[in-house]
Formats: sequence, structure tokens, C-alpha cells
Amino acid sequence: MKIALRTYQLPVVLLCSMIIVLYYSYANENSNTKEITLLTVQKVFIANEPILFEFGGNQIKNVVLMIEGSYGITSVVPVQKGSTLQFTFPEHFTRHKGIISWQLMQSGKRLFNGELTVIANEATKTKMESYLGPPSIVAGGRDYAMMVTVPTDSLDNPIAEGTPTLIKHQFLENITTNDLETKDLIAWKNIFSYKKSGRILVSAECKDADSKEFMTVVYPDNAIDFTIKITREHEFADGNQISVLSTSVIRDQYENIVTDGTYVTFFIENKEGKLLKTPGLTINGVARAEILHPDHEETWKIRAYVTGMGKSDEIVVNYKPLETDYDVVIKKSGREITVGPLRSFMKQIIPDGAVVKMYIYQENKLFDYKVDTSLKGKVVFDLLEDFYPNGRYSFRIEALGIVKKIEQIELW
Repeated sequence: MKIALRTYQLPVVLLCSMIIVLYYSYANENSNTKEITLLTVQKVFIANEPILFEFGGNQIKNVVLMIEGSYGITSVVPVQKGSTLQFTFPEHFTRHKGIISWQLMQSGKRLFNGELTVIANEATKTKMESYLGPPSIVAGGRDYAMMVTVPTDSLDNPIAEGTPTLIKHQFLENITTNDLETKDLIAWKNIFSYKKSGRILVSAECKDADSKEFMTVVYPDNAIDFTIKITREHEFADGNQISVLSTSVIRDQYENIVTDGTYVTFFIENKEGKLLKTPGLTINGVARAEILHPDHEETWKIRAYVTGMGKSDEIVVNYKPLETDYDVVIKKSGREITVGPLRSFMKQIIPDGAVVKMYIYQENKLFDYKVDTSLKGKVVFDLLEDFYPNGRYSFRIEALGIVKKIEQIELW
């Protein structure tokens, strides 16, 4: 007997066939999944110890274990041991503390997934990474240095949070110990400065590990006001001798002597309101500077400053005139003018280097200006014909604070 399928019956037959195929496919996949079971229940492992994952299942194909950790992603193929699938984690995944995610995949489909934790191997010898900074702080208790220590196991994994740690520091005769616990992988302590200057030695200790010795230097605070004085061989304005300016011992508000090399500037105001300055650097708190005597009667007002910090009182220093005279000799048709001999306060010939100025006028107008220094007490000015035509000239000569005028000299 023949069965004839009508046209409207064909879609129904195709639909039934697809349902049967999908059912058997699902049942086959589901039965495959049910054939694999997770046997490993351990979720916490110690660093550097082997990690072996086991699944139960026979003749399972196309199965891999995907592993993701802080050192990347990799896949592991199983080893069949009887009815067990064994996955051995790569060694570099087992050595470092952290969380490892895993997924069991079959033909691109995920069958199982989870996480495991690797913790530090505290059975090994503890190591420490320690840091102290900054290397210098300022006295007074406001500034501080921070000591940070990172205790680890022998594989450089930070040890468990809450591990007891000691941070010690020594200043002068005092040793201070701080009992701490690691938090967020580290233990740390702010070490504040003292009112005295000096060195603070710092160290750390955790379990069987000790850090090296660290040091931070407590420098004096900003300088406060101080006094100055002047030392000189005599009070005469000879333009030759040296006056020595010096400070008292410069200290901070806690009586610490300022650091050697502190820069001090001495400012000098003369009678004309002009400013001179000379610098000095402190040694044992005292700064010294030298300045040449003026070459004429003068009054100086002197004050010293440590920039942005302390300043000194003001002292007034007078320099007496030499009260000696000198000769001016004109030779060679007025073209050679000799000034001197120049003498100092005891009538002695003044040392070489005294400044002599000569202003040259023609028809009451400044024609030229010449300056020279003395040699064996004299200065010679030559007025050459190429620069000074024949005619009548007047001269103003200044030396050692004494002014001399020479009127209407004929040059020919």
C-alpha cells in the first residue's frame, strides 16, 4: 500500500525531524557535561606549592582549562589518569600571590568556572623592602620623614595583612619603638623632627627579617635676627686696608646653630645713598666678609641679611680723611701731569693701587675724563697732541678725597 503525502503535510514532517535532531543533540551535550565532575575542592594554595586540578570523566575530548592571573592567560590540557582528568598549573602561576580565575572549556563552551587564591609562603625566610624619605627635614616638630617597609616571603610575595612589624628610630640618647601591623601590603610610620638638630637613625623589623640602617638629618630651622660688628686696623680712608665684617653666632628659634654654608649678605649704604654689598658664608654659625676701605672720608650704614630669614641690627661706621696733601706737577708744555707723591695717615707713601681721577675741561665744558691707579705713590697722565689739540684747558683732580683744581693751562 502506498502512502501519498499531501503538500500541506510536508512542513509538519520537516518540523518533527528538526525537533528530534535538536533533542538528541541537547541530550548528547547534556550527557557529556554530566560525565565531567569537579573533584578538587581546595581554593587556597601556598605560593610555590604545586596546584593540581582534578575532574572526573572518561574519554572526554576537546577539553582545556583556561587560566587567568596577574601574569597573563594560558590554557592547560589534561592528563587522563584512569577516570580522572588532571590539570597541572604552570609554575609561574603558582609562585606569585594573588587570585587566579579558571574556566573548563570543551569545544569553545564553558562547562565549569571558578577562582582560587595563592597566599604568601610564610614558612620561608622573610625579606624586607624598606624606604625612608626625605633624607633631610627641618627642626621644630612640624616636618617629618616617612619610613615604609614591605615584608615579603622568599618569592617576593607580600606577607599576610596584620603581621606584627616594628619600626624603631634613635635620636641623641633616645630610642623609640613603634609596634605596627601590615596593612595594604605595607607598614609605615611618620617620624617627626625634634627641636634639636642632628641625625635620626631608623630601622624596621618583621618576623626573622631586619632592614638596613636608614638616616635622615634634622637641619636647623630658619635663622632668626642676629648682630654684626666690624674689625679694622685703623679708621682712616686710605683705600688700601681691609675691614672685616662678621656676624654673631646665627641660630634658629630653638637655639640650633644654622647649617655651615648659610649665605649672608652685608649691605652697605654710603653718604650718597648708594648701596654696596659683600657676601659671606657661615662656619659654626658665624659669617665673615671683607671690604676695602674707602679712599675718602665716608660714613657707612651696614646691615646683614640671611635671605628670606633673619636680619641684623644696623651699625654706623665712620672713616676719617687722611688729612694729607699731594703735589700736581705739569711738564712738557702742559701735556704731562704728575700727581703725587700720595701719602697716607703717617706720611708714608701710600701702597700701589690708589685711584686718581682727572676731569679735563675746555671752555667750561667737560672735554674728557681719565682715571688711573698709583705706582710708587704717583700717577702720570699724558695728554697726547692727537687727542688734545693745542689750546687752553682746565683740570679737576681727585685723589684720597682731596680735590684740586688747575685753571687755564696752555697746551702747545
